[in-house]
Amino acid sequence: MKPLASLLQELNGLILAGQTLEAMEQFYADDVTMQENQDAPQVGKAICLAHEKQILARVSALKATLHRQAIDEVNGVVFSEWTYETTSHKGHRFLLTEVSVQQWQNEWIVSETFYYNKILIVS
Repeated sequence: MKPLASLLQELNGLILAGQTLEAMEQFYADDVTMQENQDAPQVGKAICLAHEKQILARVSALKATLHRQAIDEVNGVVFSEWTYETTSHKGHRFLLTEVSVQQWQNEWIVSETFYYNKILIVS
């Protein structure tokens, strides 16, 4: 079994390269749950991928920046702080800073919760 830090290096590399869907395909469990703030969780990789595709269809560009990450190898928990800069198809730019909390089991993300306040309009 690969160390969690090694798996995260691969996952982060895909996200930073703009390959979010590929990252989800490779690292998310089939029965993963994903939740944004206090919204109801989405359950299942297929549903989570469809949701992510809807989000990505609304933007022409996406740049991710990882600020810091804390890894608890023993319990399989990862806290990450990310900033996402998106550009809409009309050229408007937005910034979102969020913290994600992932629960890993057997080299798979089984749950992830995203915490954020508001999206900033840059231009």
